[in-house]
Formats: sequence, C-alpha cells, structure tokens
Amino acid sequence: MCGVEVLYRTDDVWDTAKETRTAGASVNGTYISPYYTAVKNKDGEGITLGLVVPYTTVNKQNLNAYLVGTCDPVTGKESLNLYNFAQGTAILRHNAAGYIN
Repeated sequence: MCGVEVLYRTDDVWDTAKETRTAGASVNGTYISPYYTAVKNKDGEGITLGLVVPYTTVNKQNLNAYLVGTCDPVTGKESLNLYNFAQGTAILRHNAAGYIN
C-alpha cells in the first residue's frame, strides 16, 4: 500500500492510549499518563529509568507503539526511542479493571 493511500484513509493516525474502567470493548476512556519504568541500556549493561508513553491507532484498542525517553545519568545525554509493533500484530491493552480488551 502506498504511503499516500494510508494517509488519505487515516489507517496510520496514532493517539495516546486510553484506559477504561469497564469490561466492554470501548475506545472511550481517559488517556494513560506517561509512566516511569526501568529499561535496559542500549549496550545491555545496566538499567536506567525511562519515561514511557503508549500509543494506539485512533479509535482502535490495539497497542501500536510506545515511546521511551531516557537520560544517561553519567553523561546527561537524553534520548527518545520509538518502538513500534509490526502491522497486523495484536497487542491488546489491559484496562484498569484488569480485563483484556
């Protein structure tokens, strides 16, 4: 599929992931706030603190990607890394009630 076709049909428009408090398959809810978690360093030698933002396709529930922001505690170098899943991969999100949507 051509990039222009994808843009025109809005198949690849992302939004910050949302969470719901019900077990239904709703795309309504509140946006998930960015959260901190431990992530491996690029060299695989150690762990640093990363700020994570999950993304979904607009009006869909499957997780598309997540953005991780880190800062090296020694050098102070900041980095943003986007990890996106292959198209057609179904990564379903959990809602706050613990159900998988």
